[in-house]
Amino acid sequence: MACKVAENLPLQNLRKTIGLPFQCHSLREHCIQGANRQLGNAALGGDGAAIGYCQALFNRAGTSDIQSRMVLEALSNINAPWAKSHELFWGYRRDQAANDFVSRALDPLRGSGRVPVLISGLDPATDSDEIREIFRTQPALFPGESILLRIVLKSEDSIHATAVLINSLVSEALRLGQMPVWWPLLQASFSLEQWALLREALGGNWKFVNIAVNPFVKEAIIADLADQITVAQFVIGLSEGIHSSGNITLLDEMKIHGAPPSATYNLFDYAKTLQQANILPTCILLGPSAETWTLAQNVARVARFLDVFREASNVLWANIEPHSRKVVWSMAA
Repeated sequence: MACKVAENLPLQNLRKTIGLPFQCHSLREHCIQGANRQLGNAALGGDGAAIGYCQALFNRAGTSDIQSRMVLEALSNINAPWAKSHELFWGYRRDQAANDFVSRALDPLRGSGRVPVLISGLDPATDSDEIREIFRTQPALFPGESILLRIVLKSEDSIHATAVLINSLVSEALRLGQMPVWWPLLQASFSLEQWALLREALGGNWKFVNIAVNPFVKEAIIADLADQITVAQFVIGLSEGIHSSGNITLLDEMKIHGAPPSATYNLFDYAKTLQQANILPTCILLGPSAETWTLAQNVARVARFLDVFREASNVLWANIEPHSRKVVWSMAA
């Protein structure tokens, strides 16, 4: 586990509530906190993932196992940190059944990699059956690991549906005495008042909520939700839109939650906002590829972004010792 980075305190709260002991979420040989190392032909989940790459950074190459292998090779060829940590993209499943899509996507990552997030645009108010279909899948994870399923709350009807979903998942986890394989990751273009309605609806279970943000979320909302923000999305356009100043320009064809067409943001300002809110999240690098973009273009944009993101990570992880930052950056998953 990248200790102090991406610890996912809401999932830790759930683990403690269930009564489970501390578990290391890394595949490194030695755990500095003395927990047993995970061994076997399985994968890790979201807890402890400092960096992850959305597979939609690259055009679809085929079935989900082919996609994972292609992304692994592309990231390894540029020596990307956390190259074996992939966010799966539900939009690429096409005609694959949910269980087939998830299990085959994990196959190339088993034994040495992780899947922190499955990103979707599903809304609990309108897509509950599809969400439940995903939750019924049993991917090859190490015991006690959980994958986050990104769901999007699009209306106030979503608030009630999300509260029902999370309350039922907490009850089931307590009944079984084990961590769930899947856990919701919430994203919404909500006001502070709408987030407060969800907090009220969940009561004591609010402390288990995982929330994702991106550079287009207002600073006041990030500050208010800081304790529950476990995933920060960093959005990538083409290489020519990535500047050493930290200015990032996106393209019209990129559909990013909450972002206007041709959106821009400053990477260092975003990192500083997170750091000032005391957030040490899983950093997901994303930005869907246009069909006309080549593999070479997509590899180049990730490599270019990493050059700037390395500097931004020093802002985000300012409270972590420099040696520890280097260790985190050197990890494969």
